[in-house]
Amino acid sequence: MIAIVGVGFLATSIHFTFGVHRDPRIDLISIVLGMFTCALGLVITVLAKFGYLQKKRQIYEGTFRPSSSTLF
Repeated sequence: MIAIVGVGFLATSIHFTFGVHRDPRIDLISIVLGMFTCALGLVITVLAKFGYLQKKRQIYEGTFRPSSSTLF
């Protein structure tokens, strides 16, 4: 989650730091990309928090059932 936000800041920062030729369209794309990755990181964080709270409640209530899929 933090990495997604970091990539957005990095891309925008690199664009405005090393950009020799300024094109307003490219500047806008860079800003939009940075804002999108920040928003995506925020959405993922909120969804992860809700999932965590739901599983925590299920564990305390004794109704938690792990998923049947395996990672390996």
